Amino acid sequence: PDKPRCRFSRAAVEILRGHGVEFDHIDVLEEPGLRKAMQARWPTFPQLWCEGTLLGGADALRDLAAKCELLDALRSSTARERAALALLLSPQAGAGAVQTSSDEGAGGGE
Repeated sequence: PDKPRCRFSRAAVEILRGHGVEFDHIDVLEEPGLRKAMQARWPTFPQLWCEGTLLGGADALRDLAAKCELLDALRSSTARERAALALLLSPQAGAGAVQTSSDEGAGGGE
């Protein structure tokens, strides 16, 4: 997106563009059904998906980039699965998929 509405989405876009990654996006604020379905899998937005695998949100994306593992996770199925497993084992994964109503208008975030 040219102008992401939330700071977490802006951060994710900056990281991806900074690494030369081409990507598609969906504005979940305009797709409430999709937003609700995606929140059942991970409670915050944005969500980075690659080849059907959830790699996480803005914090996970930032961590992958800081560890120089982002491009590997996007290119290699083995690295992608490792990143997805780390996400599942993270403290946020145990937090559940519940957001407060104040998060809904802001697009969530991590």
